[in-house]
Amino acid sequence: MDGTLSLPVLGSINVNNLTLRELTSILTQGYGIYVRRPIVSVGLSSPRPITVSLSGEISKPGTYTLSATSQSQGGNSNNGALRFPTVTDIIQQAGGVTANASVESVQIKRFFQGQERMVVVDLWDLFKMVISNKI
Repeated sequence: MDGTLSLPVLGSINVNNLTLRELTSILTQGYGIYVRRPIVSVGLSSPRPITVSLSGEISKPGTYTLSATSQSQGGNSNNGALRFPTVTDIIQQAGGVTANASVESVQIKRFFQGQERMVVVDLWDLFKMVISNKI
């Protein structure tokens, strides 16, 4: 659980902050020294939960931890497909928005590699789309 893989021939490999694609490439190159055209398959048994903080016009502001869930397709809930939490899932878990909330300009801030990134999302457009699809 320290972010290290111990593999035959290659030894210990630190996989912290690598995507599955990056790890696949590293392993393919590493084993490529010993095997012609190695076939490498990498997957997650379960992704780590995400922690988000909600503030502003939210019914229950605070910090929430959410995990990916299994997604059912064709009645089979154990097919390996994962559904990751969406912005609306997180807002719903926090009890929704207050009457004063400006859902047309929800700010999402994320820290990635030491830098803050922000995107503004218009949830009102999303709500209108969901409602029109149900009519």
